[in-house]
Amino acid sequence: MQVKDVVALCDDFRLKAEDSAPSIRFSKPWQPKNRQNEPIPQEASKGIYLFAAHAPNEPNVDACDSRCEVLYIGMSSDSVGTRIWRHLGRVYDPMTGKVFDPPFKDHNWTTRPNIPANILSMIATGHAVVFTVSVEPLGGSPGWAFVLEKFLLVHCYLQDQRIPILNASM
Repeated sequence: MQVKDVVALCDDFRLKAEDSAPSIRFSKPWQPKNRQNEPIPQEASKGIYLFAAHAPNEPNVDACDSRCEVLYIGMSSDSVGTRIWRHLGRVYDPMTGKVFDPPFKDHNWTTRPNIPANILSMIATGHAVVFTVSVEPLGGSPGWAFVLEKFLLVHCYLQDQRIPILNASM
């Protein structure tokens, strides 16, 4: 599934929710390798987030046009930025205080079996593309972000006969 497919599914989700539909707003793409110059977009927002494969020919394409393959769909009822950093892991070696090489070598999927080496490397070097998606209002329990995440995962499975590779490894 591509990022642009997720955008279309979010539009469909809003239509199905009718009058009670939440506001769903996609960020510009962000790459962890740019962490020192550029914060995670909508970092404090509550909602969902996507990790996607880096497409060199799409350096800064809006989500609605992005053909990047979705690798992971996640949700946070707190800060999406905090949740994304938990996946990426620490950047500094606690023994030396220096930046790891590659900087995200301790990411959440490092030891997961069945993930291709190119995807592990893309995350470790900070070249994966991240989109944050604010969902407001969150609504009551379990909340719109929770329901939207499940909606997207089900549609990934129906379309591709699998969920995104990084979700499958969790």
